Amino acid sequence: MTGRAVFLPGTLCDARVFGLLQHSLEGARINNIATYGDATDAARHLVGTVEPETLGVAFSLGSWVLLEMARLAPERFRGIVLISGNAFPDASENAISRRDRVTRGRESGFNAVFAEEWDRMLGPQHRTNTALRSLIVEMAEAVGHERHALQTEMNINRPDLRAFAARARVPIHVIAGSADGLCPRDRYEQAASGPDSTLTVLDGVGHYVPLEAPAVLAAHLYRLFPDYVA
Repeated sequence: MTGRAVFLPGTLCDARVFGLLQHSLEGARINNIATYGDATDAARHLVGTVEPETLGVAFSLGSWVLLEMARLAPERFRGIVLISGNAFPDASENAISRRDRVTRGRESGFNAVFAEEWDRMLGPQHRTNTALRSLIVEMAEAVGHERHALQTEMNINRPDLRAFAARARVPIHVIAGSADGLCPRDRYEQAASGPDSTLTVLDGVGHYVPLEAPAVLAAHLYRLFPDYVA
């Protein structure tokens, strides 16, 4: 083993989004980004805690923080894995709907918010999985409305890291689902366009790759980074 693994969850997620994966990589640590309202600010605070030869693993929103960390200190990373993450800035017209989602969450609860979104979030085989859906809602409730508002601002103001991804000296491995209704495939392709970077698309899987296809995801990481397996 040559380094440690650092995990960064996404919007309304905690460590549970990574399932058993976080326990199967050596020295794994979860970095909580839910207290930050800006991805660049979060990266500047967290990058100092990263040891040389670190493997970075991020889900969704955590990907912008991880990419920025790698941009600031590429020498500290052996490689980074973006799960359902890309390098694009957010479209300006999304700000209203994102902030409306926060308001709806406060007024109606997270269960009601997610009820409108399962078809875009999850692959066809997982949309009626009540245990999976319950876990996603439970994570959201644990994160809470105040931190949801912070994460929403982070998403709205996320940095444009496309140029970095295209020329990154750090290998970027993107893993995404073919049935992800939250992000077009070309964004994943761009994030994996750099030297030594790769894109793996899992058939029939939605946005929540770590929960929909945990065994397949783990197998890919073990193949890419066998010396980081605990």
